[in-house]
Amino acid sequence: MKPKAPLSTGETANVVYRIQCSSCEVNYVGITGERLQTRMTEHEGAVQRQKQRSLVAQHCAATGHAFAFKDVVVLGRGSDQTAGETLEAWHNTSNAINRCVKLPAAYQASRVKYKQHDHGKERRSDAPANSTNERARPSDAVANG
Repeated sequence: MKPKAPLSTGETANVVYRIQCSSCEVNYVGITGERLQTRMTEHEGAVQRQKQRSLVAQHCAATGHAFAFKDVVVLGRGSDQTAGETLEAWHNTSNAINRCVKLPAAYQASRVKYKQHDHGKERRSDAPANSTNERARPSDAVANG
């Protein structure tokens, strides 16, 4: 029996994602419950219509820049809205143009320490892209052994 084929990036839903401006260091970190491809189409439409409520559209209108919607990166998946919003805040940097809630100072310090600890390590090619760096539990080894 063959396992199901994994979904393409555009077909995934309930994700935290990042899109990068093609001309500068600005990026947008978002969360969506719909298919990522659908959300990217909405961002593109907002830019074309110059929607004032869209931060992506505002940046494009103010600077003449464009975002690389086709190069969207999935940063993680939240099991519920709170988890997704926490991941979104975690991945926001000083270059992000988001309105999201900022992480409390204690979490900011944890993020710095985590990035220092994880610096230089690459994700295994077989590691799931949607993992939130969960550690294996001892019970997993028994179940999988």
